[in-house]
Amino acid sequence: MITNILLATYPDVFAGGASFSGAPAGWGQPARTSAQAWGDVVRDAYPEFNGTRPKMQVWHGTADTIVPYQYFGHQLGQWSDVLGLKFSKNVTSDPEAGYTKMEYGDGTKLVGYHAQGVGHVVPFHDEPLLKFFGLL
Repeated sequence: MITNILLATYPDVFAGGASFSGAPAGWGQPARTSAQAWGDVVRDAYPEFNGTRPKMQVWHGTADTIVPYQYFGHQLGQWSDVLGLKFSKNVTSDPEAGYTKMEYGDGTKLVGYHAQGVGHVVPFHDEPLLKFFGLL
């Protein structure tokens, strides 16, 4: 949850972030019904900001009983709106069986991973994370 809040509030400090079983920025406020409304939360957090917004990677298990799985979609909607990206493709079994990688645009600014049957603690997969941030 804090990743989304930090990237929304301090886009001039953070170049990117990864959210594991999190919630979109503004989740504690009245529910949003569209990606644009979720994106507005990010833009309203720092309305004067005119630079490049941070890249985002989102991970969530479908069996999470602590943070609702629907927040996975809300996060992707929020950041796809903020970054001006459209969903481009799913890649199954990435990074392993039971996972689906969801790419937006060319996959360099926004990617989501949903893990079938995984609960709140999504196992860490260092390679796709490090590659996304250009560290590997």
